[in-house]
Amino acid sequence: MEQIKITFLGDIMCQGPFLTAYGTESGYDFSPVFQEMKKTFSQADLVVGNLETPVTDNSDLTKERYCFCSPKEFAEAAYDAGITCVSTANNHCMDRGRKGISATIRCLDEIGFAHTGVFDRGGRDEKRNPLILSVGGMTIGVMSYTYGTNAFSNHQYLKKEDRYCVNLFQNQELPDPVSRFFFRHRKKIPGVFKKLYRLASPAQAALPVFEKRYPSRARERYLLEDIRAMKEKKPDLIIFCMHSGGQYNEEPNEYTRYLAGLLADQGIPIIIGNHEHVVHGCDLSGIRENRFTAWCLGNFSGLAGVTREPFDKMSEYSVACSLYIGKQDKRIRKVGCRVLKSVPYKDTQGACTVPVYELIQAEAEPEKKRQLMRDMAAVASRFCGRQISETEICEEYVVWEAGSSPLNMNEEKRNPHEHRIN
Repeated sequence: MEQIKITFLGDIMCQGPFLTAYGTESGYDFSPVFQEMKKTFSQADLVVGNLETPVTDNSDLTKERYCFCSPKEFAEAAYDAGITCVSTANNHCMDRGRKGISATIRCLDEIGFAHTGVFDRGGRDEKRNPLILSVGGMTIGVMSYTYGTNAFSNHQYLKKEDRYCVNLFQNQELPDPVSRFFFRHRKKIPGVFKKLYRLASPAQAALPVFEKRYPSRARERYLLEDIRAMKEKKPDLIIFCMHSGGQYNEEPNEYTRYLAGLLADQGIPIIIGNHEHVVHGCDLSGIRENRFTAWCLGNFSGLAGVTREPFDKMSEYSVACSLYIGKQDKRIRKVGCRVLKSVPYKDTQGACTVPVYELIQAEAEPEKKRQLMRDMAAVASRFCGRQISETEICEEYVVWEAGSSPLNMNEEKRNPHEHRIN
């Protein structure tokens, strides 16, 4: 049976030191970040990643550690390497505010990128066309939503007329002036008020601000409207890029699982999660019904675990997850994954991403080779949901293939939802 191959990547990041590492006399050359991945990308019919930064063609670039804005050349290098579609709804999409959204859309359109998640038109009465791609004779619908926009940190709040410029599962962080005041002055708030807050909302109080819940029934209704609008286009397959979770957690949190369950209930077959910065597993429990969820693919590019902490989370590793879809029956025929690693780029503060299989083949020092093999087996075991030996070295591991049975470790059961919105 003829198939198409769709490859998914984790968070594509361009942190501040990249600007120095890849600067040239005439601008920037980010091609080394992606150079070693060209062969992998060329083997896929569609490559989808999460662009974890606004991009611009002006000088308003990254100046702070956790507030990003990258040169247009970064996106150009990603596109030239073979990444063809990016999700743009993530917690950094508002790091340059409303104008950053406009700049990002303009730059991606000029490059030729397919993208979805943020929009220049923000009103619900202005129809936003669902992203439908033609891939190998199939039509693929792509959606992208985020849990938040780091508003508690970058202080960029959408105005009423612009609130739909970002696909959000819930309200932006600290959505009202009172919560912002208490967060800003949290070190000065008398202990009695903190104690009352912990008693009134123990679950919320225990969470860091970027994991607290800011529920909005309106936002969830809009999500369902967008899903219905996508279904009306009748694509052969719908892919949903879900940006949710905490920071370096080893498992998806309760809210992420809730969102995946909500999407599955609406008939979304493919859910690709990101944001945690480390590789999680995947859920194969619905694979025979043509459903698949990858909880988190890790950082495709970035400095975590390379030159910046944490150095104990394997955050320099990610996976490229590939789905092989039958052209005739539109069903998943195989799921594969390649283990990738971000490594230092020469003597700079930059990093480039390389398949670990190739690093192992090129490594001459026995102990370094053994460590790469151990790490590769650990990451592959986590994603595939089965124990993989360090001697089981593969360019691409088979997670599941038609005719086989899902493995027990992947047969996850979804928790009951707290509520439904019809």
